[in-house]
Order: sequence, then structure tokens, then C-alpha cells
Amino acid sequence: STDLVAVFAGVNDIVAAFERFKAGASYEAAVAEVEAAGETLGAQVNRIAAAGGKVILTDVPDVSLTAYGQGQSPDDQTRLHDLTVDFVQRLQVSFTNNGRLIGYVQLNPYLNAAVNNPSGYGLVNVTEAACVPLDPLVCTSDTLKPKNGDVPAATASTWLWATSLQFSPVAHDQLGDL
Repeated sequence: STDLVAVFAGVNDIVAAFERFKAGASYEAAVAEVEAAGETLGAQVNRIAAAGGKVILTDVPDVSLTAYGQGQSPDDQTRLHDLTVDFVQRLQVSFTNNGRLIGYVQLNPYLNAAVNNPSGYGLVNVTEAACVPLDPLVCTSDTLKPKNGDVPAATASTWLWATSLQFSPVAHDQLGDL
């Protein structure tokens, strides 16, 4: 009853379904897969709440807006966006959203605003991953991308993405403010 459980999951489910689609699986199978994953996550959140835990659930960021997604073709970006919507919609109808035991943070309005108006959020890069190498466990201020032509050097406070799918420290800070 004194535990707070933060749940921020689903990106890897969407990417895995998308990658299977790109490898030859049907798009319908990818949709079914992400819908099932969203439903499973919602059920798990309900189990945590039923056990007495207080839950903060964050919806999954639009994968088409990640550095990974922005590196895809326009058609594939649309597919990633649609798969994200399918996951989030199934998640939203699968957990008990009464605001008492589960607090739901809708991340995508922030993400859309940050990508469309980076300077309004103190960001200079919203399309690339800041970490080199991309493993966040070994990423430090000494392993960030250097300046490259017109692209400024990466910093923990001015780039949206740490890796192709994970937020940078400044994005996590702004998410915490939400």
C-alpha cells in the first residue's frame, strides 16, 4: 500500500512487431501483436493496482517520432505511428482509469510539441540519438556525438533522444514535470 510503481513500457513491443513486418510478416499480424501487447500491459497494471500498489502509467511515445522512427521511410513512419496508436488505444481500454489507484500520463502531446517546436523546449536536436555508442549503459558526457557540420554537439540538456528509442535526461526531466 505504500509502493508507487512507475510503468513506462511498450516501445520495444511496437518495434519488434514492425521489424517482423519489415522481414515479411503481414501488417495485420503486426497490428494484432501490438494490440495484444497493449492489452497485456493494461492487465498487468490492473494487477499491480489490485495488489495495492499505486501506479503511474505513461503511454508509449509515438515511435514514428523517435530517432529510430525518423530514420525510416515516410510510409514506414506512418506505419510506426499507426502501430503506436493501436497499442495506446488497446492499453487505454485495458486498464481501470479511475484516477484513484492508477495515474495516467499522456506523453504524446508533449512529444509532438517538442518535435514540432524544439527551441520552445530548449532542444536543438529532436531527430538523432546523442549517445555514441548507442548503449545507454556506457553513454556518458564524454561519449556524446561531437559537432558535425551544422549539427551542434550533443548534450544531455539539448537533445531529445539519448538513443534511437530512449529519451535523453532533459526529456526525462520534462516527462517528470508532466
